[in-house]
Amino acid sequence: MSNIKSSFELLRPLQWLKNALIMFPLVFSGHLMEAHQFFAAILTMIAFCSLVSSIYIFNDLSDILRDEHHPVKKNRPLTAKKISPEFAQGLAGVLLTMGLSLGLLVGKKVAMVMLIYLCLHFIYNWRVRDWVVADVLLIALGFQLRIWAGSVAVEVMPSIWLQLTVFLLSLFIGFIKRRGEILTLQEKAMRHRLSLSGYQLLPLDMMIIVLSVIIVISYIIYTFSHDLMTRVGNDHMFFSSVFVIFAVGRYLYLVYAKKQGEDAPELILKDLPSLLNIILWSVSIYLIMYLHL
Repeated sequence: MSNIKSSFELLRPLQWLKNALIMFPLVFSGHLMEAHQFFAAILTMIAFCSLVSSIYIFNDLSDILRDEHHPVKKNRPLTAKKISPEFAQGLAGVLLTMGLSLGLLVGKKVAMVMLIYLCLHFIYNWRVRDWVVADVLLIALGFQLRIWAGSVAVEVMPSIWLQLTVFLLSLFIGFIKRRGEILTLQEKAMRHRLSLSGYQLLPLDMMIIVLSVIIVISYIIYTFSHDLMTRVGNDHMFFSSVFVIFAVGRYLYLVYAKKQGEDAPELILKDLPSLLNIILWSVSIYLIMYLHL
């Protein structure tokens, strides 16, 4: 039983939440209720979950020595020696094959985006992970590729403002993660991640605050975009920006007042107000987008 639990932990299931971005192009296109497109998006999301889990396992295999210096990551199955490297390699290979096969089943373009995502992580692990700012930019691009995968799966091009909002949000979360790592690891930071030696708290705080403002502005501009208002039939999507403002403000509160923020999915799931806010935002999108309220 313990091996099954450790194997499941190895997959990082909490990180699958990031793949919900794949549904954005379909949801905001107004075609969520169309069965063919819905199942194509769901299958793409499952494919990405499999692909991303395989990448996390490969990363854990290569980072065993680094993770030993991290107070949380040292408890991961591979670092804690709960799972053998040979088993982890086999599991990663199966997940990688399954993910790419499912992506190809949805369509060649989806499989191509997944291959680009895979190459992006090879580039990141090869050198870019040690470059200040570039490391976070590349991670944010990975989030953008999720949007594009969902887009080609359902053959819908999302608004450039929606894409920009997601990209900025990814940068926001990425810089907060780096800030959290510096505070958690302190003098051990450089041993864990070379790029942390180049990050300073003040510039990080400045970038985080600037991004928090631009994210809200970008989303508000999206709610007033011509394509969206034409699709919805009114300008009521603007009211959903209240939940975005709360989300950003609440996240900043948790980071600066509660000293949290290194793991975004875990933080959101454990914070009831943030979780309720996401649910209410989703409901508001459905009411405005599909019931035209």
